[in-house]
Amino acid sequence: MDVPKMWDLEVLGITDPIEKENESLLEEETLTHFKETIRLCEDQRYEVALPWLAGHPALCDKYDAAESRLRTATKRLINENYLEAYDNVFKQWESEELEQLKSQSIEIMKEGAFELRCWASNDSKEDQDKQSVYDPIGFTAPALLLPKLLMQEAWRGKIGWDEVLPVELEHKYRLWERTMHFMSKCAISRRLFAENYDDFTVHIFTDASAYAYAACAFLRCEFKGQVTVKLMAAKARLAPMKKSTIPRLELLGATLGARLAETVDSILRTTSKTYFWCDSMHMLKRVRYLHTLRSNLRKRFYKEYLGELVRSPKVASRRKIISPGEIVIVESKNPNRMNWPLAQVIELFPGKDGVERVAKLRLASGEIIRPLQRIYPLELSASDHLIEDHHGTDIAAQNPGSTATDVLKEGKKSRWGRPLIPVKRLNL
Repeated sequence: MDVPKMWDLEVLGITDPIEKENESLLEEETLTHFKETIRLCEDQRYEVALPWLAGHPALCDKYDAAESRLRTATKRLINENYLEAYDNVFKQWESEELEQLKSQSIEIMKEGAFELRCWASNDSKEDQDKQSVYDPIGFTAPALLLPKLLMQEAWRGKIGWDEVLPVELEHKYRLWERTMHFMSKCAISRRLFAENYDDFTVHIFTDASAYAYAACAFLRCEFKGQVTVKLMAAKARLAPMKKSTIPRLELLGATLGARLAETVDSILRTTSKTYFWCDSMHMLKRVRYLHTLRSNLRKRFYKEYLGELVRSPKVASRRKIISPGEIVIVESKNPNRMNWPLAQVIELFPGKDGVERVAKLRLASGEIIRPLQRIYPLELSASDHLIEDHHGTDIAAQNPGSTATDVLKEGKKSRWGRPLIPVKRLNL
């Protein structure tokens, strides 16, 4: 609590008449200034001048400070022999009319509400050889593998994107570039299937090395003893920068071949036999091990687990569980399930197919109709309660010191292990 503020005149409702007159005059001057300076712009927007206070000191001038900084920067450029290069940059900008391009771009983009703030340019000469080969099918995968390896080697050496390549890497790249003209002499038939064929099969080949792994798909067509083979697609990937063993890379190659086979099958849209070829003994051992493991798990499932399966109450048909007169739980919008209301089933309504899907319920507030998917039976139904009550009465008769409720609490538990509380019927 601010004690001095409690004794302020304004808080007590006492104001100085002179200050009140000054405030009213200031409000009138503000309104007059608004009416005199408001104007409608060409883009249908209103513009008002800023209200300057009378007698306010003029804003300080930064001309001297800016001139001093300019002289300091010029002196530094002269001492470091950068003044001529700095002047050449601006002359190049003037020759290319970059200033005009900048202002025109800002005006054009401003019309679409895209205000340009930052500028960055790229050299078109550097982009001539980047991604110049487009081959989604993978016919040129062997030829494009070498530049990918060189790129990975440059990345491993932490060489920047705009830095000059080492002599050894540049020499390897130039050698690869000189051999690229041989690709123009390679001819690939556009026709995949033969004109006539009796049967065809798909063959997937996979292989791996310490630097890369690849997979290719071939189509083999057979017609009257004559066989034609066509390359369908190929994929190649570089080995990870983190060193991996050859068996692991062969597994990656097999995965790549499996994905390639799925793509080929989706394109052919016909059922055909697919063969996978791999010369890795480790891969063959792994396939045999997986086959043996799968068969052992299947046998164990049949012998040990299948006979112990119990029908879950969640999967059981609620049409057989719920019957008229049962006490059920009705689902509501309340996220807390403990607050869902209890109701009594009055009637079940079957559909045209004879299956009961809707029930009429009686709540404490009235009667409602709900689908069976929104009705949940209690863990202990009324019939079970009567049976347990009957057994409990017999046991209580044998043991005068015990009651049916005590027997129920000691013996009956839910599937989650919690003791069940006897159901209390509602007087509805």
